[in-house]
Amino acid sequence: MEASEKIESWLKLVLGGLVSHPEQITIETKIDEQGVLFTINAHEDDRGKIIGQKGSIAEALRVITRSAGRLVDIRVSVKIEAPGSRFAPKE
Repeated sequence: MEASEKIESWLKLVLGGLVSHPEQITIETKIDEQGVLFTINAHEDDRGKIIGQKGSIAEALRVITRSAGRLVDIRVSVKIEAPGSRFAPKE
């Protein structure tokens, strides 16, 4: 199992314990010259649980995944999709 796959597996495990609809969590992995980008999609009711108060849970997930990436010399980023929120890009 590749390092990015292990990090993705860990993310799914942690997120599954946080949310009410773990079966609806999807993680898209994009690997390019800049590193690995994990894009998290979840049920609308669970997005706040993943982000946390003032972004604390999201920031913790980013810190841990970034640290895991550094151990194996890859740059890791985590993005949480939130369509319909006030923070989502305008289309």
